[in-house]
Amino acid sequence: MSSTPEPSAHRPLNGAAKLVMMTSAAATIIVFYIFISLTILGLGFWIGCELIAAIIGVRVGLTAYIGRFLERHFKLLSALVNQLWLREGTRYRLKLEPSEAPGIVAIMNRLAGQLNIQPPDTIYLEMTMGAWVELRGLRREIGKTHLGIGYDLLAGLTEQEIEAVLAHELVHAKLVKRAFSRWLKYGLHRAGRVNGQLSAISNAYRRAGQSFTIAEGILQIADRLTHWCAQLVAAYSRQDEFEADYGAAELCGSAPLSSALSKLNALEEKLSRLPWSERLAHIQSDEGLSQWLIKELALEPVAKPEGERLDLRNKYSTHPSLTDRLAALPKDGSTLHPSPPGLQLLANPEATARKLVGEIQRIQLESENKDLKALRKWKMTTRQSTQFRAVHVPGILVGLFSVFIALAYWAGDHPLVALVIAVSGLSLSICLYRILGALVRRPLPILDYETFIRTWPELPAKIDLEKTQQEIEATLKKKIAAVKSKKKRKEFFLHEAYTALGRGDYLTTHVAARQVRINNKTDHDACLALAIASAAYGQRDQCNQLLQSVYGHSAFRSPTVAWGAAWACILTGSWLPAEALLHRRLRKSPNDPALLSLIAFCQYQRGKPRSALLNIRQARTVQPATLEQTKLLIRVLLDQGDRNEAEQLLRELGEIVHTDQSLQFSWIRLLVLKRQFAEANEEIERLSAQSPPPHFFVGLGKIFENAREDAKAQEFYQRALLNGHYPEALIGLSRLAWRVRDKGLSRQYTLSAFDTTKTLAPKARSIFDLFQSALNLLMLLEERVADCKAWTARIPPGSKPGPLANRTLLIYATEEKIAADYLRTVMQAMEPARDLSTTTFSKPTLAPKDLQPAVPVYPGIQYIYI
Repeated sequence: MSSTPEPSAHRPLNGAAKLVMMTSAAATIIVFYIFISLTILGLGFWIGCELIAAIIGVRVGLTAYIGRFLERHFKLLSALVNQLWLREGTRYRLKLEPSEAPGIVAIMNRLAGQLNIQPPDTIYLEMTMGAWVELRGLRREIGKTHLGIGYDLLAGLTEQEIEAVLAHELVHAKLVKRAFSRWLKYGLHRAGRVNGQLSAISNAYRRAGQSFTIAEGILQIADRLTHWCAQLVAAYSRQDEFEADYGAAELCGSAPLSSALSKLNALEEKLSRLPWSERLAHIQSDEGLSQWLIKELALEPVAKPEGERLDLRNKYSTHPSLTDRLAALPKDGSTLHPSPPGLQLLANPEATARKLVGEIQRIQLESENKDLKALRKWKMTTRQSTQFRAVHVPGILVGLFSVFIALAYWAGDHPLVALVIAVSGLSLSICLYRILGALVRRPLPILDYETFIRTWPELPAKIDLEKTQQEIEATLKKKIAAVKSKKKRKEFFLHEAYTALGRGDYLTTHVAARQVRINNKTDHDACLALAIASAAYGQRDQCNQLLQSVYGHSAFRSPTVAWGAAWACILTGSWLPAEALLHRRLRKSPNDPALLSLIAFCQYQRGKPRSALLNIRQARTVQPATLEQTKLLIRVLLDQGDRNEAEQLLRELGEIVHTDQSLQFSWIRLLVLKRQFAEANEEIERLSAQSPPPHFFVGLGKIFENAREDAKAQEFYQRALLNGHYPEALIGLSRLAWRVRDKGLSRQYTLSAFDTTKTLAPKARSIFDLFQSALNLLMLLEERVADCKAWTARIPPGSKPGPLANRTLLIYATEEKIAADYLRTVMQAMEPARDLSTTTFSKPTLAPKDLQPAVPVYPGIQYIYI
């Protein structure tokens, strides 16, 4: 693949050149502010004109037409205004007391004295590989200074190297123009947010096959300004980094700073394979987190992958490349001397680690609680007006009657009485309208969590499913053969459908509810039951249509309907709406263990472990814990690395742990977390003797891969393949091959995973579920390129494979032909026996400008665009 020459090296500039750069960056930010201000004023004026036109258009019936444009422009205006308001993100950090980090404080005091500045006011510790300084105030050397450093950085570097890193940050505190630098950073941040929002709005209309001319026009200018801002601010920031490096080298010598910088890439690669759960597990071990982390980060020579450019320069990067930074350091003849790990700068690394983890978990729970705002926002979208039905008549009549009475009193010179009657009557009318509209004639049973999980349906073969449905339908019709009344037949089938739901028999529910809908397509109760049954058997489109019908009647306001919709959403894996609806249903039964357990299950699936722990524990206190609740609690605990409580729960279960396959799996996870591989292998032998399904071997492969036992992980992925085609196993093998730099084997495994002609094993995820993961692996096998372009190519309707038909993909490539080759390779892998000599997709075309890459990227298919 051809590429343009690598950009020239970044170098420190003299004073005049840097002044020109600063002036250019400031001018560009000012131009952006002027442009966005004029845009907001112009949109406001245009919206005002449209409002006037809409009022005038009432007389000629143009209000609805103008209203569509008015709504579109108002949403654009509000989006732009919102993006200008910067909000501080969540920061997972711990404020250190001086007594907790005496070594760091001593180094900072010494360095600050050498620089003739005040030491940082606050030190923060993070579980990261970085260091930073946050500068408050308006002038150089004046104002509050906060210093942050990562626990991982302290574990991976020596004290001498940490001193050089701290010197770098303190030189920033001395030299950086605080107010100007912060103003540039905020300006760039706002420009990026505005540009991203404009791009998102424009893309939404493109994907819908529409155009939004005003948004596209604003985007073209905003995109150009944002790129200029990013490039100039990044260049200014790189000069600050060069100055800080030079100042640190003067204080501590070039050798320790060069050594620290050279280690960072290798350390980050190692840290990427240290999962959070294993960190937490080692806090509870005898060895402790600090000593384990120091050993894991002990560096070994890392070979540079052949032909891969790890140091490709990026003009939008705020830091110079490693090569440029090392080249700019002065040759002072300094050397490294033996030095202990940086964690020794903490008074008690283990106690500090436990305190940091506790603070991170507290902040994590707060962040998860903020997610409730998103749930409320989702629920607000379900509070729109409902369809008119007969049950709404009483509310409407009460409203009309109160209005007539109020008018009569108004005519009789009793305006105060008229006002009271009107307000009271209309309030009662609205309440009746909402309450009666949400009424459900038949209560929906709530399955306990144990039954819900145990009756989770397995998808049988289509022919078996149809045959079973026919048998159930024949049995039900035989029972009611003598009944001729349509009303009684309907009540019989509804009773059967809801009774079947109560025991988790989704197939009988599907058959019975479908019989009701033969004569009444809009029956509320039948639609709700059939939606749940359709979700159980993977009929997502039918489920969504039925839920829309139910929503039209009640807007999910009724607790019963909210529970039914949540039930269907859980079965389809729609975790956010499921959690939102379960919270609504929980209002009526705040301590229902089934609802609490299902909320915990949804939160676990959504990556909210702290909230899931709280809810599952609350459910277990309401009534005696069930086995399935205990299993869920153990899974969450293991994900959080709480091996002590998980082990206690598993031992309390007794011998069932060694016979129940899901519990065996959790027991193996625990043993691997404790690095007790001999005991884990014994349990694996017991599990293998029970002929577990292939997905268990895939899970075991992931456990050992996370534990960095790649040979064992490869063994289990191969065993999964022996039991049937399993895309997850092939992708796992591809990852392992990529890590040892065997790109040819990794490509072979990845392309094999795309094969849609192989039969999937039970519970296997199809390649369409893993499509993005497989694409990402293919891209990582390429070299990053600086001159890629974005292309779009469409798969025609009716093409194979079906899920990609009528879809458009975004591809990065230097040329149109290469973009087509990338797509052809994937299409051929999906159907190896198919002849692709003729074109099966549209000719790649250049994507819109806002989708074009601005930095060096990995070429290949990026994602499904539409």
